[in-house]
Amino acid sequence: MPNEIESYVHRVGRTGRAGKKGTAITFINEKTQNLIPPLVSLLEEAKQTIPDWLEEKAQEYRKPFGSKRGRKGGYNRRGAGRFGGRDRRYERRRDNEWDNARSVSTPIKPHMFD
Repeated sequence: MPNEIESYVHRVGRTGRAGKKGTAITFINEKTQNLIPPLVSLLEEAKQTIPDWLEEKAQEYRKPFGSKRGRKGGYNRRGAGRFGGRDRRYERRRDNEWDNARSVSTPIKPHMFD
């Protein structure tokens, strides 16, 4: 998993191009688990199936710890961190890639960390 959600979208977009279908597999570790909520939000926007275990993990990070921050300093629904705003350069590309790709699938036998 890249450190930024925009990079993830760009990489996943390469899985399915020009209406072709593909499968994207994502590995999440302790360093990137804070990207789970924005990942789930992107999957929801792309009308993808979200595994229960991933939704549960996202809810852990979405629990309020102030206004919109999760327990790790957190991300809001769009993945914006607690400092600064969004980088709008990637929005159009991200939207186009999700419209074209729609290629994320459910992993087999996921192993989650604590």
